[in-house]
Amino acid sequence: MGKILVLSGPDGAGKSTIMKLLKTYLHRRGLRVRTCWMRGSHLAAWVLGKFLSKFEKFRGGDNPYFRIRIPRNLRKLWQILETVSGLPRVLVNYVFIPKFR
Repeated sequence: MGKILVLSGPDGAGKSTIMKLLKTYLHRRGLRVRTCWMRGSHLAAWVLGKFLSKFEKFRGGDNPYFRIRIPRNLRKLWQILETVSGLPRVLVNYVFIPKFR
């Protein structure tokens, strides 16, 4: 069974750049690599982002999809929520679906 690597982080942090470089590096070493790109926030983070965007206190540019600002003391929590929200997509694409192919 292969390995799964999930890159998560704020917009503009370099996740796509790192993934492209890593994919090239691994291909050159003869390894097969599949990528699964997910746009920005996922379901739970999307719902929370939409909700927070209604409040002036959270408006800003930290997340361009919702135009919200995540307060510094809540950024770790937001990152955890983003990661956990994306896990169903990873499980479906790489754990459950391949068994039925």
